[in-house]
Amino acid sequence: MAHDVVERAQRAEPPAEWSPRDVIARALAAVSETKQAWSRSALLRAVSDALPGNLGIGPDEVEELL
Repeated sequence: MAHDVVERAQRAEPPAEWSPRDVIARALAAVSETKQAWSRSALLRAVSDALPGNLGIGPDEVEELL
């Protein structure tokens, strides 16, 4: 079973489809629920959390995307 889990985790999945507008709306909703005022870092974290897990980009491209 462990072998199957590792094999499944290593399979390349196609990048998820996502909408920048949807990600921003979800991030703003999440930050608004927890804070009256928010910082840049709180908003960046919320955007990061709202993005799908597989963007199809390298780790070095994520910061620029955020």
